[in-house]
Amino acid sequence: MYYAHVVNGTDTHILNVDDTGVLRIPFMNYQGELHTNCLYIHCQFNQFTKIVAYDALGLFASDNQLTDVIAPFAEVVNVDNNQLTQLLYFNRAKEISCSFNKIKKLYAESAQRIVASSNNIVFLFAPLVTYLVAKNNPLEHLTTPEALTIYIDQMNRNNIYAPKLIDLYVSANDYNFA
Repeated sequence: MYYAHVVNGTDTHILNVDDTGVLRIPFMNYQGELHTNCLYIHCQFNQFTKIVAYDALGLFASDNQLTDVIAPFAEVVNVDNNQLTQLLYFNRAKEISCSFNKIKKLYAESAQRIVASSNNIVFLFAPLVTYLVAKNNPLEHLTTPEALTIYIDQMNRNNIYAPKLIDLYVSANDYNFA
């Protein structure tokens, strides 16, 4: 039996969830925290500040006001355009899209594809990623031993560990090749 509820202060709003385990509530203008055991969550364009979804396999939560996300088993994650600042631990996620946040460190142990542009990422650890877009970040350390394609801005090449890299796209004139 699947459940979902929104907590906003002292108010709790119970949501209807069908037997498929898919929660679809985009553009509903919900505010507060979303708690659910649904497998797939589509909650774009709301005003959620926190999502707690321990059972989620897919989380699509762009354009909210998220400051915290707990979805440790999610395999596909889209949290673009939120207010995330803390470390993101999506250890099982194969695909992560988290652009336009304020993230400083990103740990993505299983991710194969990451789009994380326009954050404050200084440290990125993604040992299995093959495709990475991390433009508009002040990257200082990048560990991506399986990366084949990387899009970044300025960064010292000595701080990039990507031995299998085929394509490196750098979009700044002051790239340091030292």
